Parts: sequence; structure tokens; C-alpha cells
Amino acid sequence: MYFEPVEVSLDENCLSDLIRRYHFNDNDKKDIVRLYKQLYPRVHAIFHYVIEKGSIYVIASLGRGIDSLQDSFLKKGDIQKAYIIDCLGIQLLDKAYEGIDDRIHELTGMYVGDYTFVGDERLPLQTMPDIMRKLGQKKIRYNNAYVLTPKKSVLFKAGLSKDKVHKSDMCSMCGNKDCANRSCQV
Repeated sequence: MYFEPVEVSLDENCLSDLIRRYHFNDNDKKDIVRLYKQLYPRVHAIFHYVIEKGSIYVIASLGRGIDSLQDSFLKKGDIQKAYIIDCLGIQLLDKAYEGIDDRIHELTGMYVGDYTFVGDERLPLQTMPDIMRKLGQKKIRYNNAYVLTPKKSVLFKAGLSKDKVHKSDMCSMCGNKDCANRSCQV
């Protein structure tokens, strides 16, 4: 079992998107940039996959560095900085999805379809132990409440196709019709 590395980073546009997406003020940008510079060297994005019957199961993580930095701020009672670290982690995880798709295409020649995350009604939380056994890895774990550790880790299933798949933006199925990140207004 081998984990594939994924390169992730945030540029100026990503940071501006983060400010808008998480409702920060423009005057928070200096703190966000400073915290990102602290966080970035601690990010070790990896993923592992198993292909089964035309589907792919993937587990991915940004590593434990985000958790330790966020926990250090929480121990100091600095909720704002801990929240910024959490938001940066989510943005980095969003970027990791692109890298995972590209790398899976390189390795398999197949294109990854829309993700179904464990916890979705089509892939209930109770399926997690079976999927984790299929993946056969020990770096990323889960507890009795099916919470993955490290925190910025995900487990999902997707279809594979020989043809390029148009994927919806992660926010396209958002229930908030006024969401600024929604790609298709209904």
C-alpha cells in the first residue's frame, strides 16, 4: 500500500475566495496570509485508492500538521486563528481534489466522476469500516463516531470513465440558493 503525494497551495485568488466564502473582512487578510505562511510547510497532502468494479475508493489527507497548529491556537483560547486555520485547510483540501483527479488519470488512464463522500445517503457512515478495510491503510483512522483523523481527511467513492467527465462544482448541490459559491443558481 502506497500513498501518492499531492501538491497543494493557495494563490492570491484562493485567499480572496476564502475571505468571501467564509465571510471574513478585508482587514483579516493580513492575519490569513500570515497564518497561511505558518501552515503551508506543515501540509503533507496524500491519497490512496482502490479500484473495484468500475468505481474508485479514495482516502485523502492533508496530514497532522494542520491539527497541531489549530490545536495550539485553541489551547491559547484564540478561536479566531483556529477558525482561520480550519478554513485554510478546507481550501487546501478543495485544491487537493484537482490534484487527486489528475494523478488518478495519470496512473489509470481513467477519469474520476463526481465524488460521493462517506456520510452521504448513497454511502452511509456505516460503510466506512468496509471501505477502510478495502483500502488497507493505517495512516488515516476513524473513531467510533466515524470521524477521520487527521481532521482534514476525506473518504469517498467515485465512478471511473474512459471519457472526460464534467464534474459539478462542490458547491453546485448546496441547498442555499443564495450561496455566492453556488455554480448553478436554481
